[in-house]
Amino acid sequence: FKRLSILKKIIEGLHNIHKANYIHRDLYPGNILILKDHNNLEVYISELDSCANLNSEPVQQLYGNLSYIAPEVIVKNGNLTSIKSDIYSIGIIMWELVSGDEPYSDYEIDNEDELILDIINGVRPNDVIGTPKCYHELMQKCLDADPEKRPTTLNLLEE
Repeated sequence: FKRLSILKKIIEGLHNIHKANYIHRDLYPGNILILKDHNNLEVYISELDSCANLNSEPVQQLYGNLSYIAPEVIVKNGNLTSIKSDIYSIGIIMWELVSGDEPYSDYEIDNEDELILDIINGVRPNDVIGTPKCYHELMQKCLDADPEKRPTTLNLLEE
C-alpha cells in the first residue's frame, strides 16, 4: 500500500505539472523526493528546471536517464517530448516499484547504443512475477510504443 500511495502522489504531482502546461522531461526516481514524517508521506517531484512549456518550440536535446526516456523521444532527439512521454516514464517507475530494481538491470548489453535500439524496437523491462493483473495492464498502457495509446495523468488517477 505504501508503494501505491507513493505512486499516486507522483502521478498527482505530474498532473499538476501538466495542468500548468509543462512537461517534466526527466522523470525518474532520482528526481522524486520522499519525506516521511511519522505516518505521513510527502512526495515531491524535483528538477523542475528541466521542464518545458507545452507552448514553446521543442528543444532538440535529449533530457533524462535513458531507461526512462520514451522511444519516440529517443528517435526524434527530444523533438517529440510530450505529456505522453512523461507517462512512459511513469510506466517505468511503476515497473521499478514492483521489481525493486533499476530498469534493464538484468538486461545484458554490450553498450548503451544497443539498449537504445532495443527500446526503440519495443523492448521493455521484463515482467515481474506476482504483479497484480490490473497494475500490470495499466503499466503496459503507460509503456505503449504509440504515445497516443498511453493514458493521461487524470486517467491514471481514476484507475
